[in-house]
Amino acid sequence: MPNRELLHRCPLIGRGRQAEVYLYEGAAYKVFRPDYPESWVRYELEVQREICRTGLPVVRYWETEDAHIIKMGYIPGPALGERMGEEPAGSLAQLAALHLRVHAVKGLKLARLQETLAGQIDRALADACHKARARAALAAVGEGDALCHLDFHPYNILCGEGQLYIIDWVNARMGNPIFDLARTYVLLYEAAPQAARGYYAALEAQGAALDDFERALYVMALCRLCDCDNPAARALLAELQTCIW
Repeated sequence: MPNRELLHRCPLIGRGRQAEVYLYEGAAYKVFRPDYPESWVRYELEVQREICRTGLPVVRYWETEDAHIIKMGYIPGPALGERMGEEPAGSLAQLAALHLRVHAVKGLKLARLQETLAGQIDRALADACHKARARAALAAVGEGDALCHLDFHPYNILCGEGQLYIIDWVNARMGNPIFDLARTYVLLYEAAPQAARGYYAALEAQGAALDDFERALYVMALCRLCDCDNPAARALLAELQTCIW
């Protein structure tokens, strides 16, 4: 098995806050920072194993001899986000269809979304009035038992082997899928508001259940203020202030 030193000499194909991904002999290796808790790496492996039971198009994970390195299947194609400029409407329609497919999965052994959102509302960098409204919206929308990705955006969708693959499941929870749709809208809004509106239109065209979308959107925009300030999320909250529900 390649060690950290060898992998650092291999092609770098991805980078996040906690880890870097390298290509070695046809597989991808996710190398976490040495100070990243081993228990969190094990949690990510457990989540991915649960996701692999669903039949969704995902990559497989394997443990390695190094507790801070995960071996993953390699998808050579580009991210869907890299194709957005060529055909934005078609790419957003693909994104919406795949997202709804995720929500058809029920009953996995994953953490509950409602509890996660309640904690994020408590930690959000927002005033008491915003938090109270978000808590009320969270309660009004209610729980569910659908698989929610919670980081579903075009750069977490890889194009390869004639189909789209969904990556980065570490935030996955079981809950009401309207929150997952709203989360994607917020992520798109931060990059390009017109893409967020196009995504919503694609969901409507595909018959998605969008009741309580504005409530869910308010909650998810507020949760983007959980760890740091986010001007786009604050702008979206300001837009939603006039909504009546």
